[in-house]
Amino acid sequence: MMNAEPLKEHRWLEGLVGDWTYESEPCGVPGQEPAKFTGTESVGSMGGLWVVGESQSQMPGGGPAQMMITLGFDPGRKRFIGTWVGSMMTNMWVYEGERRGRQVDGVHVGALSAPEMSRSIRPRQAPS
Repeated sequence: MMNAEPLKEHRWLEGLVGDWTYESEPCGVPGQEPAKFTGTESVGSMGGLWVVGESQSQMPGGGPAQMMITLGFDPGRKRFIGTWVGSMMTNMWVYEGERRGRQVDGVHVGALSAPEMSRSIRPRQAPS
């Protein structure tokens, strides 16, 4: 049985742990005003190696939505990795990225990859 020890990259992700509120403007249709939505997210640590977040919101022009995200660091690839799923779609987004200052720039990888499907993640307090 492998017993991994958290690295500095894993400790950096701990800055995401907590209860959050957010406002977002998803990618919209060109020429139309972007729709804003708000929600809440609760993020916890799993063994100091992963952070797991669960979000709830109201979709613009739609009903309630639930989303889950996982984020970790793969020492072998030297990349931050994660997944995202939402109640409004049937596919799973798989991300990998790298830390740039106080944020992780993640890009969707896989068959459904698109330039607009990137996400920046910034903890409230980044350990040094």
